[in-house]
Amino acid sequence: MTDSTDRFLDRFVIGILFCAALMGAWLFFGPSLWASPEPKESQKETNVDDPAAKVQVKVMIDLAACPKSSPLIVEIINGSEKAIDYTRFQIQARKPNYSTHIFLAQTGFGTDRIIKPNERWVECQEFSALVSDDEFPKLILKAYDVRLGFSENE
Repeated sequence: MTDSTDRFLDRFVIGILFCAALMGAWLFFGPSLWASPEPKESQKETNVDDPAAKVQVKVMIDLAACPKSSPLIVEIINGSEKAIDYTRFQIQARKPNYSTHIFLAQTGFGTDRIIKPNERWVECQEFSALVSDDEFPKLILKAYDVRLGFSENE
């Protein structure tokens, strides 16, 4: 083999090893970069499926109450004795009379709004799904994997 071929093969192998090292670092460190922040010491995170949480998270599309750019109404009712520091959740959407979910959020929804005990909070948020304009307002939505950060100080 010639010198230029040897140099090409050396650089090619080094490039492959460098790419493998980058991928390994990404796999090792990546999850910690996009993971949710840990609750503060003064907070306790609870899943809303816990009956003791006494918190309701409702989601629906309402084009009359919200602007077209943010048609999703999120309503959080805090029936617990503690203040909620943050709420995070995912959304499932399906068409009426169908069981298949046509939308499963990859990024998640939520708020860092502090919701005091026995307080109700409502906000319009952005939401889109790949359905026709006629089908969009009829979608059946459900909040799931709801995570709550309760304040331990109140």
